[in-house]
Amino acid sequence: MTSLQTQMSVLLHNDFGRCAAAQPERVALVCGDARVTFADLARRARVLAAALQARGVQRGDRVAIFLENSVEFVAG
Repeated sequence: MTSLQTQMSVLLHNDFGRCAAAQPERVALVCGDARVTFADLARRARVLAAALQARGVQRGDRVAIFLENSVEFVAG
């Protein structure tokens, strides 16, 4: 396995994607009173990604996220 393959295998979003596909209705996040499933969290992340792409953000660009601890922060 190359160094890049090793890095890719441990990225959080890769593990998240596997969990979202395998158990979409399982609770992924508890934030205060909110319970968010893997499917909902994945949907929120896709919505954010689409909004960033619509504004010209491309693969490899860096984006800063400045939010309080929240569901939106995790989706980002």
